[in-house]
Amino acid sequence: MYCARCGSITPDEAMFCQNCGAYLAPDAGDIPAGKKNTGRTAAILLLALAAVLVPVILLALVNDTKDEGPVLGVSAGQTAGASASGAAGTAADGFRKNYTQLLGGGRDKATVMIYVCGSDLESGGGYATLDIREMLEADLGDNVNVVLETGGSTSWSTGAISGGTVQRWSIEDGRLRELSDLGSTAMLSPDQLGDFISFAAASYPANRYALVFWDHSGGSLYGYGADELYPDTVLFLPDIARALMDSGMKFDFVGFDACLTSSVETAYMLEPYADYLIGSEEMAPAYGWDYTAWLSALGTNTSIDTVELGKVIVDSFPAPNAPPGSGKDATLSVVALREIPAVYGGLRDYMPGASADH
Repeated sequence: MYCARCGSITPDEAMFCQNCGAYLAPDAGDIPAGKKNTGRTAAILLLALAAVLVPVILLALVNDTKDEGPVLGVSAGQTAGASASGAAGTAADGFRKNYTQLLGGGRDKATVMIYVCGSDLESGGGYATLDIREMLEADLGDNVNVVLETGGSTSWSTGAISGGTVQRWSIEDGRLRELSDLGSTAMLSPDQLGDFISFAAASYPANRYALVFWDHSGGSLYGYGADELYPDTVLFLPDIARALMDSGMKFDFVGFDACLTSSVETAYMLEPYADYLIGSEEMAPAYGWDYTAWLSALGTNTSIDTVELGKVIVDSFPAPNAPPGSGKDATLSVVALREIPAVYGGLRDYMPGASADH
């Protein structure tokens, strides 16, 4: 069938256009290629998301500066419409169990993979270096491994990382240890992302995995990442899905230290591969997450509940080195991905009737 918004050919079973991210109404296939939709459908979709998505899966929302304290949309102990035991992974109210089942008692071992495409954020402001320094200051303990891939920037503020090349690192005893130099390689490639995930999992096996993307993002429409060395590349949602699928991995959470990533499209793409999404509905300041705070919380208790760990990430956002007021318009949330199929069911039920009004 055809997408009513951009005219692209899409699979019959698709719910969203893989080209522009628009919702595909059941009768969208009757619209000829090239015919654009009116702006009202987009407004209806936003209304549907406000009515359906936010009450169901929003765990925490920051909309003010750290000094004034975050505003939480829902108690971090449980998701709206689900019991606390459901949030911990027990099958409740028809939702699937979480892929990651914690052992408890501090017996869990965690591997955190951080994909740092530095872009102009690093070459122009050194923001990636600031966040890496926060990682080095974290108390990781004995059962947390942090593995990084860096690249995508013409220059780095730290002398340890080379501009114009892609490198892999581990954090050991508060220092970066180089694992490999891959030369001039495009980071915004599904093959490269998938290879990094597979490498990190094989090199640092654990029972709890997290994946964090660091860079710019244009959301569902324009994709993740800006690589200064390969400016024509970007990772769209299908590209990320392909990398995750090829890796065969299941994640405790996938996070985006980037703008415009907490959307229903991103959540739906991630649901087969992760239990939680942590990202921003709108803007995320360049200073980003406080890596010292949440990595130390994980290092102190590797069995910390993921919702509680997400609350640490949200409550400490943006990082304390951010100038006062820089987080005024910032948002960050924790989304329980196991509830996303129900959200999609609600959207399917709601949208056809709404779009029939015009």
